[in-house]
Amino acid sequence: MPTTTTDYAPDTGRPASLKHLPGESGLPLLGQTLRYLHDPLAFTRRQHEHFGPVSRVNFLFADRACLLSAEANELVLRDRDGLFSAHHGWTPILGDLFPWGLMLRDGADHRLHRRLMQPAFRAEALAGYQRRMQSHIETAVSAWSKQPDLRFYPEVKRLTLAIAADCFLGLSLQREIDAVNKAFTDVVEASTAVVRAPLIGRKYKRAAGPAPSGALHPHAHPGTARGRRRRSLQPALPRPR
Repeated sequence: MPTTTTDYAPDTGRPASLKHLPGESGLPLLGQTLRYLHDPLAFTRRQHEHFGPVSRVNFLFADRACLLSAEANELVLRDRDGLFSAHHGWTPILGDLFPWGLMLRDGADHRLHRRLMQPAFRAEALAGYQRRMQSHIETAVSAWSKQPDLRFYPEVKRLTLAIAADCFLGLSLQREIDAVNKAFTDVVEASTAVVRAPLIGRKYKRAAGPAPSGALHPHAHPGTARGRRRRSLQPALPRPR
């Protein structure tokens, strides 16, 4: 997937003009959103063919810079000089669904929260996850071998979500794992919804509803019965002071 950035004017905090970059504006209001969602790979190949490695696109109601070279992507993703803002870039798309998620944070705030997560991914924690993963993997592979027509992608997706639900949320009942699977899928699909009004946008409504990512909250919040059953991730995280 290409990297896209939106340039914000420092004096107003609003998106600055990108008209100096080669590109197209697409349809009124919708821009090139529908064309991109229909076939992202074909869209980016055409964009590169017509406008080169750095161009302008209009996606989800805003002009964005589309970066399709390794050098340009390295410049943005490594951001050694702190020139780019993940918060400004991702919040219009993911802010309602993952409010103040790790990749929506910048600078020292991002580094602080990343350090808070690091204990859960140290060697001793990973060894514990591996032991718990093994039973899920063995059960799934055994079931796959008995299927005459295996749809690999949905089965691997189901397996990885089941492992995550067990290791990170402490869920073991299949109905709970299925509920988290559906909620997570709804949230991810909502991130590409064109209609972002919960009352009329069906894809967005399933994820946003009364509270952003609300379907996932009962499983993740430490104050709930389900939250208290988390067995691996919680002990690895530092307790708040």
